[in-house]
Amino acid sequence: MKTHLLHTQQLTIGYREKRKQPMTVHSNLNLQLRPGEFTCLLGPNGSGKSTLIKTFAGFQKSLGGKIYLDNREIQHFRERDLARLVSVVLTDKTHVGNMTVFELVSMGRHPYTGFFGSLTDGDLKKVYHAIDSVGMVGMKHRLVNELSDGERQKAMIAKALAQETPIIILDEPTAYLDLPSRIEIMQLLHNLSSQMQKAVLLSTHDLEQALRFADKIWLLGLDQQVQAGSPEDLILAGEFKKFFERKGIRFDDLSGTFKITNPRARKVKISGKGLEYNWLLNALRRNGYAEAQDSDLSIEIRKNGSLNYVLRKQPGKSIETGSIENLIHHIKSLEG
Repeated sequence: MKTHLLHTQQLTIGYREKRKQPMTVHSNLNLQLRPGEFTCLLGPNGSGKSTLIKTFAGFQKSLGGKIYLDNREIQHFRERDLARLVSVVLTDKTHVGNMTVFELVSMGRHPYTGFFGSLTDGDLKKVYHAIDSVGMVGMKHRLVNELSDGERQKAMIAKALAQETPIIILDEPTAYLDLPSRIEIMQLLHNLSSQMQKAVLLSTHDLEQALRFADKIWLLGLDQQVQAGSPEDLILAGEFKKFFERKGIRFDDLSGTFKITNPRARKVKISGKGLEYNWLLNALRRNGYAEAQDSDLSIEIRKNGSLNYVLRKQPGKSIETGSIENLIHHIKSLEG
């Protein structure tokens, strides 16, 4: 098996503008895309994610260094040959008029069908297989403009599969999708990369889903050297803290999520555990409170047949309520 399908050597990416010096976004990039791996590219706005994606896809030239596809420099490929190695799904919503799903996916066969674009029996078989791979067999005659955003992205992924390339590059394909659709697309791409041994590269802002599904993550930061590795290794090395933490925002290594920090937060003691404790803590943090072992303000979680929260402020009476919403109202009234 090939160890990598794409790799770079001291790659420099950026922009060329007429009568101006080239603007470098990143330099000395040494990266690899391997078959069977789902790689997510993460970074803040302006960090160069789209520039890197477009450079890999051949849409814009690098400023220096080398990109190798199948151990051959990218500039030596003709456009038609490059289209047999790399397929691309971009962020923008597709505007395809009255085209059906089948017709859209069939466009993926254009690098192979010749000038007139006639589909052979073999081409048709690959188109149907691509549609089946993304679970859209029952929708192949539906008009693309009648699909939901999630279904439309599945159709675009099927088109990339029909293109039969070993590398698939996607630029924020889940940007317009709701949470269930984002999860579905990420799971689909992970499964396709593993089952079909394709190298899949996806740029995204969705850190949570990247941590859940990516085999490898590339962290691209402003004025920082790119870091590549498994999500787990990058977390344990503290890389997510370096790339994403800001004043008042902390990356929690244990949960893989961001926490809001407030050094002036009012302290509250909590007695309890489990699911109720976690969501109570979430509500308290949102309202400017932080957990402490010693405070005149305390909350006890009681589960004796029914769930209740007991609020105490010393000295004073206790207040008991069955919902977090009411508990927060009582806390604010005591503190007010």
